[in-house]
Amino acid sequence: GGETPDQSGRKGFKKHHGPQLKGEILPTDLPDIGKLSINLSNEYELELCGKVTSKVDELVVVEGLRESRALNSETVLWNADRKAVGIIYEVFGPVKLPYYSVRVSTDPEAQDLSVGTQVFYASNHKDYTQFVFIDQIQK
Repeated sequence: GGETPDQSGRKGFKKHHGPQLKGEILPTDLPDIGKLSINLSNEYELELCGKVTSKVDELVVVEGLRESRALNSETVLWNADRKAVGIIYEVFGPVKLPYYSVRVSTDPEAQDLSVGTQVFYASNHKDYTQFVFIDQIQK
């Protein structure tokens, strides 16, 4: 595109973000997750994580389900066709209604995630799903 880099050399993100704070890490500072070529076999159960509420560049925000177990960073999220679409980068908001900042795969299906799209997690696959444990937060 015709975007010009900001003073740090990043293209595009600053127009959505504003000035960068000292020590702040922007999504564009993170290594690209590339294409997540993971198809989940039927032996693993998919449970609804929530729905996409916004999308900015290579990040989407997913609103989790009220009163569901909160997922932790590095959890892989899937579409309804059992294809990996992204990885949770950050969890924020109240524990009873978590929000997830998700880094999106470069796969075209993941790039098509739009507001309102439902995303899922593999509830019984410990390599792809990590939960936030409330007792860890309260320490």
